Amino acid sequence: ALSSIYALRILKDPYLKKPHALVTFASPRGFGWTTSQIHCQTIDHVRWVNHLDLVCTYPTCVVGYRHFGDIKYINRWGNVTSHYGFIRRNLDRISNFLPALNDKETGYLDNHRRKNYLAAIERWHSNFKYPEL
Repeated sequence: ALSSIYALRILKDPYLKKPHALVTFASPRGFGWTTSQIHCQTIDHVRWVNHLDLVCTYPTCVVGYRHFGDIKYINRWGNVTSHYGFIRRNLDRISNFLPALNDKETGYLDNHRRKNYLAAIERWHSNFKYPEL
């Protein structure tokens, strides 16, 4: 969220050089609806989200916080997609909810690790996809 907030501050400051784009990984929601819509129109933003990364789900949209930008979603198979809508992302998360809770080695905490994001980006960059069963 800090990089998003700082990017917005840079955009508003006439003395600072404007950024061309913003890329975030595992970022929590940082703005309300109005600010998200304004921010979305002023900077190209790509946000990477791992399917069970809890950090990306807080603070909740119930209290008015929103994400902005184009999503690169890492699904439960480890494939990167831009076409998972809200319902499909939540079904993807629900399908792995109990297995992640029972996994003593990794579980939910492992989904926030940088190595998982980097591995997914490398697969995406090389056009490799795991079979989705």
